[in-house]
Amino acid sequence: MRLARFAGLDGFSRQSLRRLAENWRESPSRPCVSGAMALAWHQRVSEWVNDPDAPLLVRYGRGHRGEVVPHSCGRVIVIVDDAPAHYFLSLALEDRLPSLVQLRRNIEEGRFPIARSLTQSERFDARYTGTLDSMDAPDLRDLGYSLCHVTQIGIRRGTLAERSIVELLAHSLLLLSPINSYVVPRQYGALGELPEFVDEMDDARSFAAGWC
Repeated sequence: MRLARFAGLDGFSRQSLRRLAENWRESPSRPCVSGAMALAWHQRVSEWVNDPDAPLLVRYGRGHRGEVVPHSCGRVIVIVDDAPAHYFLSLALEDRLPSLVQLRRNIEEGRFPIARSLTQSERFDARYTGTLDSMDAPDLRDLGYSLCHVTQIGIRRGTLAERSIVELLAHSLLLLSPINSYVVPRQYGALGELPEFVDEMDDARSFAAGWC
């Protein structure tokens, strides 16, 4: 048999993936945030993102996590990975909604993670040093879950100084809001990147503006 270019999954396989995504969406074992709590958290994240005195958290590459980058508009940007999204979703899943004052205190004291972990060189240069190991919420990874985003949050290539503040604000809101996050079993973490799963979680987000 001569090899040919892959032409896409057959109909049966696509339907099977869709059913698997639907089953996970409806599974009683899937951790999910109530609609009311999701909306409350989205409001809290909006307050944080729009507070000119709060560090604006931006997921941007590796090697500089925790460092502060000044923006031309005067806003302080902090480079992070997905750890803050883990933190906020974990808190939301436990129906905990800290005040802005408490969140500001936590990030200063290292209980609000800005990185999964920090290298020695990163820790030396970092202004904020909280990691998942030190946060005051359950680690979703230890519980067997991987975090995924419904709407992708990548930003265009280039330096942060070249990004408009509007783009960075939108990015940070999508990164942090539990409305834009969901979990899949960690051993099947790649499933969360499949369009069938993203579509199902997007539909789930549309109902009651939330999850459960």
